[in-house]
Amino acid sequence: MDPPALQSISRGAATSCCHGFAVASSCAGGRDSSCSISPAHVGLLVAGHGSGPSPSGNIGPGPGPCVGHIMTWRKLYQWMDLDRRCLLCAAPCRDGIICPGCDRDLPLNRNPCPVCAMPLPPGHRGLCAACLRHRPRFVRAHCSLLYAFPVDRLIHQAKYRRCFELLPVLGGLMARYPPPWLEELRGEKPLLVPVPLHPFRQLLRGYNQALELCRSVARDLELEIATGVVSRTRHTAPQQGLDAARRRRNQSATLFRANPVLAKGRSLLVVDDVMTTGATLEAVTRSLLRAGASGVHAWCLARAP
Repeated sequence: MDPPALQSISRGAATSCCHGFAVASSCAGGRDSSCSISPAHVGLLVAGHGSGPSPSGNIGPGPGPCVGHIMTWRKLYQWMDLDRRCLLCAAPCRDGIICPGCDRDLPLNRNPCPVCAMPLPPGHRGLCAACLRHRPRFVRAHCSLLYAFPVDRLIHQAKYRRCFELLPVLGGLMARYPPPWLEELRGEKPLLVPVPLHPFRQLLRGYNQALELCRSVARDLELEIATGVVSRTRHTAPQQGLDAARRRRNQSATLFRANPVLAKGRSLLVVDDVMTTGATLEAVTRSLLRAGASGVHAWCLARAP
């Protein structure tokens, strides 16, 4: 049976496959192991990622050695040569994973605050009101995109539905829209430092999304990753849905411990997936500065206003 075409990812889509994407109704809800996925999605799975149980009990892709669907050579051939389609709208897409139309519609962070990357109204220049009141400890932050559709949906799938194969795509978008000050910072030989997960949460999820984003950025932009520079000492509740005050309490400086041997005298570029209030980045920055880092910058995939 030919795999159904991946439908456009849209809010309120009627049917969802086992990977959380909107698909044709013939997929029968995607709840059984015979669910077929589009050639574009097959291609992403072939990139070396496997499958594992999602929190809801479904089988979804993860960083293991096998995949959750039987992929025939015919499907692989279709993806590679005949039927490569956009991840977002299913339009034919020969060059890349996202078609030119969807690429033009990506929510870029076009006019950010130069310090915290908060999106500002068109024509506004200078710092945002929050940075004028209290400047963060990090030197400056950059967010490549806005946390808006479809980026928010893709991040959610990658983090909470075990769609591990989306992370190289998202990391590639980060590399395409780097900080304007990155070339200036290269003279300091910065190290990419992924925001760590607590070991228990990483065990449940199977991977650290910040580290996977770092891998793509490091490969595309020829930067170096430093793991083990900072670790998370306590397991806390997820940040999603918390207000600013609770986020700050949740991410106190004591939550992170930096390694002075690795941090001292180094320029560090902290990488995370989403920046909302900046509480996590602020806590990581304080721990790194206490350990002797010469300077800390931040780079996130998406900025939530």
